[in-house]
Amino acid sequence: RDDKHEIWSIRDGNQLREWFADSFPRFDFSSNSSLVEQKEFDRFASVEGLRLPLCQYSPELYVCSPNSECAVLLVGDAVHCFPPDLGEGVNSGLEDVLELDKALSDNAKVGDVARDYAKERGPESKAIVRMVRFGAPFQYGQFGGMTSVKKAMWTLNFLMRMFLNKITFGLSPRPVFVEVGDGYQKYSAVMRKADTLTAILWAFAGALFYTLTKLRGVVA
Repeated sequence: RDDKHEIWSIRDGNQLREWFADSFPRFDFSSNSSLVEQKEFDRFASVEGLRLPLCQYSPELYVCSPNSECAVLLVGDAVHCFPPDLGEGVNSGLEDVLELDKALSDNAKVGDVARDYAKERGPESKAIVRMVRFGAPFQYGQFGGMTSVKKAMWTLNFLMRMFLNKITFGLSPRPVFVEVGDGYQKYSAVMRKADTLTAILWAFAGALFYTLTKLRGVVA
């Protein structure tokens, strides 16, 4: 939530209804409308509001008994928790379930199921959290101070990667925000390609800086 947004200063349900009516004129938020009940406006106005969760993941996906006969596994949001920036929350949870189903089919012991599941989904959980942190961190109109600078730098980075993708006819990967929409790649594969391009760009920048420094020395 944006603490400075005017909606959080409204503490009356009727005033909140009027705010929604002014902000979204295409919808009928009048007192006679059944679109949203008055008690819901009253409830919303009475609460402080919540913040989206920080991007985080569990480095361990299971605990297992020594004899591998018993195990507890984490699935879905219990493993990877993040704001809905990429629209991948449900998708990643379903992938967890599918991988767990595969592990159950391939193994007789619960401990082996847990280990196979964690081996496959652990790297993916880490990758998708990194993806959300760096791939699409400015979707809520954040502004002010260093946030505006970071947003401008992210936008330039996004446009540069899209440009490189176009001029190399797809050889250079698209930004992760776009690449993840493919649907046929693992999160870890998307991040691996992005990291590789980042390393190449840094190497190029370093080489360019070194060359310019040498040329400056020759001219001087």
